[in-house]
Amino acid sequence: MRVSGDVVWSPLEGELVLYHASEERYFGLNEVGARIWRMLAEAAPVDEIVERLQAEYEVDPTTARSEVFRLLNELMEARLVVQE
Repeated sequence: MRVSGDVVWSPLEGELVLYHASEERYFGLNEVGARIWRMLAEAAPVDEIVERLQAEYEVDPTTARSEVFRLLNELMEARLVVQE
């Protein structure tokens, strides 16, 4: 997974605002979504993202994996990330 080249982002009051230039649409991510986004931007593998979230937010592995994949699916549908 990688961040689409058509997307720019900026922090805003503890969240992250994404702008998809070719779609001319804005999206907002909460704190956890923003953390996932930043790890994607660093080219972190999905398994590593899940492991880091487990440690940082003290959640069980099943919940962490489920939430990461839920967000990734939403981001792919919105064409904010692309699968390599």
